[in-house]
Amino acid sequence: MGLEKEGVINVGAAFGFTRGGESQTAKDAPGTRYTGARCADAFQQWAADVNAGGGLLGRPVSLRLYDNEDDADKTACIYRKLIMQDRVDFVLGPHGRKQVAGAARVGNELHRPIVHGSVPDAGLLSPDLKFLFISWPGTDPTRPTFFFAWMQTLSHREG
Repeated sequence: MGLEKEGVINVGAAFGFTRGGESQTAKDAPGTRYTGARCADAFQQWAADVNAGGGLLGRPVSLRLYDNEDDADKTACIYRKLIMQDRVDFVLGPHGRKQVAGAARVGNELHRPIVHGSVPDAGLLSPDLKFLFISWPGTDPTRPTFFFAWMQTLSHREG
């Protein structure tokens, strides 16, 4: 993977803008958008803010966002494409438990880290998913509670 010393930093992710190809905007309450579209909006705002501030490491950020249609299999295919074909420098996790699991499996297979903003449950904290990295927003002190409970189930390592 190796970031070039110059040029754009390409960041990739996939969200469910649609479900099964059907837009969810009309099904949400008036004035709202489907969660995947809101996540993509947040990522686009992040990229705009980062670029307005001079970029990352002095380099502009470019996003490659795809619609996974809230489908776990499609998500895995997209993450494979992001890594193998688009050759993004950094991969961010999708929204939804099954989608995160699909992306994490691809990250493991290709030895590429997938950074995800949260995790829906401890089932995704498998020691086998060595390339899934989780971060929690500091404003949500209750979200990682299950993580700490899961950690207590691990055997103590000597040495």
